[in-house]
This record gives sequence, structure tokens and C-alpha cells, in this order.
Amino acid sequence: MKITYLGHSGFLVETDTRLLLFDYYTGTIPPLSADKPLFVFASHHHPDHMNGAVFSICKTHPSVHYILSHDISAALPAHYGIAEYYHVKHTRTLEIAGCRITTLRSTDCGVAYLVTCGGKTIFHAGDLNLWLWSGMDRMQSFGMMKRFTEYTAPLKEYHIDLAFLTLDNRQGEAAYLNIDYYMRHFSIDTAVPMHYFGSTEIADRFLADPSSEPYRHRVLKMEEGDTKILS
Repeated sequence: MKITYLGHSGFLVETDTRLLLFDYYTGTIPPLSADKPLFVFASHHHPDHMNGAVFSICKTHPSVHYILSHDISAALPAHYGIAEYYHVKHTRTLEIAGCRITTLRSTDCGVAYLVTCGGKTIFHAGDLNLWLWSGMDRMQSFGMMKRFTEYTAPLKEYHIDLAFLTLDNRQGEAAYLNIDYYMRHFSIDTAVPMHYFGSTEIADRFLADPSSEPYRHRVLKMEEGDTKILS
């Protein structure tokens, strides 16, 4: 798989037979192979995960499948003249052109995506994150942890080749707990941090933290515009 980090939570994943574009918001989308179908995923309606520019891609690419979270207004694709797309709720599974797509409920808005195609399984968390904030009381923190563990539990059934997981500067050191939970509880070959608000140096601090020692060799830090190839 070839991975290009477009910025924030946006990634382009290219396999031998398909193109997968997740949560495009900013950055430059590289040239797209016309002989590979393109799957465009938007996890929820927040503007840092949904850029209407993706709806123009179908004008130049011959095969595009749009998969949009249920909380994205139908008026948005309609505004760009898009009549055919999949409007998905959480805890659903569908087959689209050889891709098996399962949605998980988010701890914020919309869904997370688990995509299996070409023998690879890719997870994009969207905003399915352990949102712990300074100032939360005990019950609020407990409620968030309860929802997070419940909503991520279906991942125990899968071996995940590649996962895109939140590491948000605004949470301070509490941001580490999200990836730490994913890596300790699920089978993930490679995790790529995303959803930075500010410098990506938080990833360096996280990888230097003793808590990440058991799995840090499976965490891949990327900068906006980077391209990496995974075997």
C-alpha cells in the first residue's frame, strides 16, 4: 500500500487495485490512477473532515464511489450535482465494488470506517477518539471511557493492517491514551497518528514516552505531503 498524508485527518491510500481517500480537508491530492476505482470516505460533517472539493473529482476520474456519514447533509452532495452516493449510519456493513465497509459509532460525530479490500484491512477512526479533557469531572471521564471501549469493541474481531488514529494536541498528555488503548487492545500492524491541531511534535513526545515502548515500532509518524509505502 502507498499512503499519502494530505494533512489533518486526510489520507490517500493506493493498493494494487483501488484508491481510498479518507476525510479530505486540506493539502494536495496527488494524481489519481484512472484505471483504479476511487472510494471517497467522509466520516462526519465537521469542516476539518469534509471538503466539498472531493465532489469535483468525479468530473475527471471515471469511477468514483462516495461513502458519506449519515450526519452529512444531503444538500452538500446535491450542491455539487452528486446524486449517487452511500449515506451510512454506524454499525452497518456494505459491499461496494469489491470492498467490504463496516462502520463504527463515533464518540463525537458520524462514524469510523473499517475497509477490507485486496486482502488488506484499513481502519480510519474519524473522530472515534478517547476525548478526555482537562476539567472533566470523574463521571464525565468515566462516561467517555465507557463509550469509547464499547464503540471500539468490534475491532477485536479483525486484524488491521493499517490504522489512522487521533493524536490531538489540544488534549495534552491525555492524547496519548487514545493510541495507547488501540495498540494494546487490538491487532494493528501499523498506526499513523492524525488530527493534529498544531505541531506534529506531539507524536515525537508520545513515541519517546515510556508508555509507547511495547508498540512504538508499529507507529508511523507522517508529515503533511509525505508518502510512504507499506509492504
